[in-house]
Amino acid sequence: AAQLEGDSNLPGPSTSSITVKSKTKRRSERARLLKTRVKRLEKKLELYDRKIRQVMETEVSLEEMDSDTSAYLKEDLLKRKFLRTWFELCDILHISPEVQVGDCSPGYEGTSYSAINRRVERLLRHGEFPDHWDVCQLIDRVNEKHQLKIAEKERRSLSG
Repeated sequence: AAQLEGDSNLPGPSTSSITVKSKTKRRSERARLLKTRVKRLEKKLELYDRKIRQVMETEVSLEEMDSDTSAYLKEDLLKRKFLRTWFELCDILHISPEVQVGDCSPGYEGTSYSAINRRVERLLRHGEFPDHWDVCQLIDRVNEKHQLKIAEKERRSLSG
């Protein structure tokens, strides 16, 4: 029995390191499966969107309006499938399905200087549309603060 106790001290992987490795492997496998599922759902949404646009563009005659295969019914069915897929994707990604258009506003990219672009973006976000003088002052302040070394000639072309 003493020899059996000594065998447990043999070098090799411990059971705790094996369980940690298997847990990490399972997590990475779950993450991979989740990514593929998200991609599949996104492709499905794109497909439904294309089909909805196609159906919306088709002309509907009076006879087709009474039909069970009318474009309106097809559109309704596709929109329901789109929403079901959208809610499933939101559930997986843990995001709100009630995305507002204002949340996804594109950034300002009028110059090659990101600091200036951010400042102009901030002005626009607060509902102010800057005039030429405002932009000149903004460029001067950002130029000083971030030491961009913008020459006078370039400053004039950026603000104009």
